[in-house]
Amino acid sequence: GIKAIVQGNNSPKKGTYIGNKGTGFRSVLNWAKAIRIFSGEFAVEFSKEYAEELFTSIKNEPQIAKQLKKNEKLYIPMLAVPKNIRHDRPADRTTIEVNVDKRKTTDEYSVEKQLDSIDLRILLFLPNISKISITIESKKLVYQRCMKESYENSNLKHKNVILSKIVDDEIAYSEEFKLFN
Repeated sequence: GIKAIVQGNNSPKKGTYIGNKGTGFRSVLNWAKAIRIFSGEFAVEFSKEYAEELFTSIKNEPQIAKQLKKNEKLYIPMLAVPKNIRHDRPADRTTIEVNVDKRKTTDEYSVEKQLDSIDLRILLFLPNISKISITIESKKLVYQRCMKESYENSNLKHKNVILSKIVDDEIAYSEEFKLFN
């Protein structure tokens, strides 16, 4: 939950799970001015602006002022200060919104290029995620996994997994896999 995001390497997921250290989520900070997470009844925002506001409000406190004399570049990291926000989103899904810093959209490694080139097969390894929707300006990308049960014969049970990349409501690419139990 939120504690795992705010305090790196504090995930309740242990062992060999993907996503147990928070480094992937933290890497989004390279792009973001603000990140909003909506999950069930829960909604929180992390932003550079809010972190700076909080820092400004406490920088005259004696201990902070003393530290600023030693290091004038002192700041509060944006993930350290979540802000609760109100929402009316559906409670049956998790949505993460990233407000991208415009400066990160112009070079050869731009956010848009990276998001447009996500390998569909990542959905094979993310069992709790069936759909990733991305809206960039007027372009809408959807990476989707659909599973259908199928039987080859009475002894061998498998599911057909169909991965699709959809761009502006049209299937740009689709690939089918068989997942055996």
